[in-house]
Amino acid sequence: MTELPVPGPGPRRVEGLLLGLAAGDAAGWPAARHRAARMPEWTRRLTRELDSFAEQNATTTLPVPIALNQSPEPLRLGPSDDAEWAVFTAQAVLRAATGGAPGDPGGRCGTRAAVDRSWRA
Repeated sequence: MTELPVPGPGPRRVEGLLLGLAAGDAAGWPAARHRAARMPEWTRRLTRELDSFAEQNATTTLPVPIALNQSPEPLRLGPSDDAEWAVFTAQAVLRAATGGAPGDPGGRCGTRAAVDRSWRA
């Protein structure tokens, strides 16, 4: 059996990594909970009651957003803190590679210095 070649580092591989991270983060349970906080209180209470029922009865329930007669806009997929931090870090790394880190007068700088400068900017 032959092994598939591992793609070398490049823009497409990094793009795939960031898109995969963002998609997984947006679809994840914590991100759904963050978005649910924008819903009315009664929907959050109902979700807690359903979670408690499932735990007390040793059942598994699907994480279905509750938006009865409410706008579903707050439940749309979107980034949460993991994706936002990944983008922040990716931007700092790209600045390090191109010499455009904040506070850098044009020369290349190390990745660690670029992240540090971005953090302090």
